[in-house]
Amino acid sequence: MEFCKKIPLFLFFFLFIVSPMLFSMELEVSGGLGNLMFDKSRTISLTEGGEVFKPKIFTFGQIRLSGEHKNLTFNAGFEADPILRNSLFGNIGLESEYFLFEIGPFLGIYNTREMPFIPGISGGLKFQRPGVVFAQANASSSLAFYNREKTGHYSLYSVDFAAGFWLPNAICSLNMGLQRFTQRASRDYLIGDHLDRYFLRAHFFAKNVPFTLRLDLGYQSLKRSYTNNTDEIESIFAGFEGYFTINERLKIILGAEIPVYTWTLLPGRPENLFFQANAGIIWTFPPRG
Repeated sequence: MEFCKKIPLFLFFFLFIVSPMLFSMELEVSGGLGNLMFDKSRTISLTEGGEVFKPKIFTFGQIRLSGEHKNLTFNAGFEADPILRNSLFGNIGLESEYFLFEIGPFLGIYNTREMPFIPGISGGLKFQRPGVVFAQANASSSLAFYNREKTGHYSLYSVDFAAGFWLPNAICSLNMGLQRFTQRASRDYLIGDHLDRYFLRAHFFAKNVPFTLRLDLGYQSLKRSYTNNTDEIESIFAGFEGYFTINERLKIILGAEIPVYTWTLLPGRPENLFFQANAGIIWTFPPRG
């Protein structure tokens, strides 16, 4: 706990005093809302209760500061995610033309009253031949040595993988993303939220054009699991995200995603209009040193 108290002071010292002298930096602030989500207050499954799925409005957001200096990179920030809840992260990396490796602390914060902090670790690895092919993986996980019998204890982890190639004015990739949050509601009862996504992505760009466009098309499985039952909604989704350059310092982000077809084994078929929308800015700071 003493270590946790020192984290804000260290981050302030590094991010706002030391790093601007060494790094060119980007600050990203983004957020949004959607409605394809299970009710997190439920303690029994919809299947067990014979109830129809009703969408829940959720919000999400991120504050992320990243930078680089020669072969050294860093990123740090706060993320509010509908599956993983609230977390802090920070990574230091080494980068070359063909290789990137990064690692750092990961901290779940104020996700249950019983456990205000849960420490973890995050990291990433990327191999590429610029202009030809690339493969990268990122993961974060809470550490496993906490007392798992304690009510309110939780664990979380995420894994992302992408492999792709360059085309003229486009980068195409095959992607996978897994997220897990599991909480002990009582000594003998576990509740979890899970999201699995498999999708194709194309990122389009062109010289002297002040915007880039990213398109996604894929499959996702959203689950809320209980000790004896699991509710699941599956969907085919499509989405886009645009990055608009206002000037050399400022970019605007606008995006949206919708499930184009949704199905489930739950009582009744979801007939609601599901959506997710986001917006944000990216501000670039040149090094002061």
